[in-house]
Amino acid sequence: RAINNAGQVVGSSSYYNDRDHTVATHATLWDGSAVIDLNSSLDASTVTAGWVLVTADGINDRGVIVGKAQKANKLAFYLLTPKPRQ
Repeated sequence: RAINNAGQVVGSSSYYNDRDHTVATHATLWDGSAVIDLNSSLDASTVTAGWVLVTADGINDRGVIVGKAQKANKLAFYLLTPKPRQ
């Protein structure tokens, strides 16, 4: 869906769950070597509350990502800010 000057690409990936025969879509980041499910960066309380990042629609040159999140049949927008490297 989008790429920044560092070559980071954001979008979404879908996969089929063999156990319950459903298709899930998650927001993803390609960092040049791996596809990262952005849900892995969520706080545990957000995951427990049922929120899933389903799309990543934009990324700027600082690595800030915007997209859509879903909880049941509710839709919201999110902004992910990367943690500073130490």
